[in-house]
Amino acid sequence: MGQSGVDADIRAYKQPGDPACAIYEEATRLEGEKRRVNLSIAAKILFDHWGKVFRDPSNSEPMNVKEATEKLPRMFALHMQLKRCYSRLLKRTQKDTREHRKHDPNGRRLSALLPRNLEDALNLSKKQNANADLGHLVRLGKVIHYAASDGRVDRPQALSDNWPESIDRSRFWNSDGQAEIKRAEAFIRIWRQALVLAGLTLKDWTRFEGDILGGNERKLNEALDPGRFDQMLFDRKLLLLFGSRVNLFLLKTDAASLELLHGLIEGAASLRHAVFHFKGRWQLLNELAVLPTRFTAGNMEAARRALAGGCGRSDRSVESDAARRPCRELPGASSGGAGLRAIDRARAGRIALAPPFAAVGARRKRVGQGQDHQAAQARQSACTGRSGPALPVHGVETHLRAPIQVVAEGP
Repeated sequence: MGQSGVDADIRAYKQPGDPACAIYEEATRLEGEKRRVNLSIAAKILFDHWGKVFRDPSNSEPMNVKEATEKLPRMFALHMQLKRCYSRLLKRTQKDTREHRKHDPNGRRLSALLPRNLEDALNLSKKQNANADLGHLVRLGKVIHYAASDGRVDRPQALSDNWPESIDRSRFWNSDGQAEIKRAEAFIRIWRQALVLAGLTLKDWTRFEGDILGGNERKLNEALDPGRFDQMLFDRKLLLLFGSRVNLFLLKTDAASLELLHGLIEGAASLRHAVFHFKGRWQLLNELAVLPTRFTAGNMEAARRALAGGCGRSDRSVESDAARRPCRELPGASSGGAGLRAIDRARAGRIALAPPFAAVGARRKRVGQGQDHQAAQARQSACTGRSGPALPVHGVETHLRAPIQVVAEGP
């Protein structure tokens, strides 16, 4: 069918009126009354328009679906395209809800997303179809990727080693397989979010301008130049992150502090490279396995004890606690087992995980108000086994090299 035939169908379909224009006008009217357009409004207008367009010439009665497909197939296809367009746009949309209006009463209304006329609606439908096709291709690529790695932790190299001969009956098309893919993606996504926050923390810790994990060696060397290193700012951040457990890190020299920062930055950069590029869980688990090698034995022991939440716990207890935190219920049965095995190979107790963010925020308030004194004193005595001279830090006593000045800042 040529373009002239399409134009003729559109003119015939619009002859009783433009349903897309009617839907838009009804939406603006409802919004003027503080109401919201929904799919039922569009469905009613399209239903009424059916009776005006699809009429039997012999008796002027509305046609049923079978009659419309046989007698006016092109017009029927046009009507169904318009119906799918509004169904996709309005069926599950959460835009411009009552909850949104409470927070932004003058914000954009849902009518702003609606096509103004039939031509706009058909253009929108083409874009929706293109998005649907793209989504199918993405899903197809995921099925091929995970089918090639089936039985092992997913990695892109598996495509060249084990390209699947057929995916028609792959288990990754069904709900269980799709759930496994989503769990694997969630595992990577959670690490991405954590590493973004870690990058911001390290950037603030070193007063680095730019992307500290971006691999700019010159800028990084400038930021970690011993000549510009500020011990007081370093200790203050260390206190904020670890609170009363800060005494576990026996960083007695600037060189020891800079060594810790170098290890943290290099480790975070390697992990970010693994999760922000399409490398699968295999690369991430490998980077996690080698992460402990970036730190001295003393810093790893301090991190292990800080992760344990105190002292006096057995190595087995610490390893069990560390193994549960990064993998439990996230990657699924197969990848979770691989993750736990990789962590076990690196000794779970030696992997330094970030402290809970909520605890850091609460600690920041307590430190500023001097409320950590008793807890810090008790942990200092239990963890270090010594009662040497302690340094007062607004109610927090530590064995750091110099007093840490904590300034109460705004939120």
